[in-house]
Amino acid sequence: MPSGLRRTPDASACADDGELSVAFAAALRARHGADVALRAVVRTGTDAGTRAALAVVVLGDDRRAHELFAFARGADSADVVVDVLDAVVREAVADDDAFLPLDWEGRPYDGGVVFVRGEVRDYLAEDEAGRLLGEPALARAIP
Repeated sequence: MPSGLRRTPDASACADDGELSVAFAAALRARHGADVALRAVVRTGTDAGTRAALAVVVLGDDRRAHELFAFARGADSADVVVDVLDAVVREAVADDDAFLPLDWEGRPYDGGVVFVRGEVRDYLAEDEAGRLLGEPALARAIP
């Protein structure tokens, strides 16, 4: 197994990069259509002493939100996660049934590894279920 696949991502090591997040969301809208409902955030930091980045895109609305995640380590990790999610968004916009695995999955990318995962959620139904059960609402990928 390649060494990059031995450890799953520690996304908590990454903090929001506001300027990059705004630019990423704007670029996605420009490339995939202004009418595409999306939110995006890029977080950067270090993981095990190595530069790391996590990008998150949420496509859709509160009734059907497709949360997409990419995590990479290395000097160019922010560029890698942005490139990967740009391609994933292109596929998701073209094919509404496109999805990523629920668990982190390492995929080869330009001689390295990028971890991806995704989930389709119904925030309104989850909120109502939490209310009925007397439990807090589940956390959203982008609050």
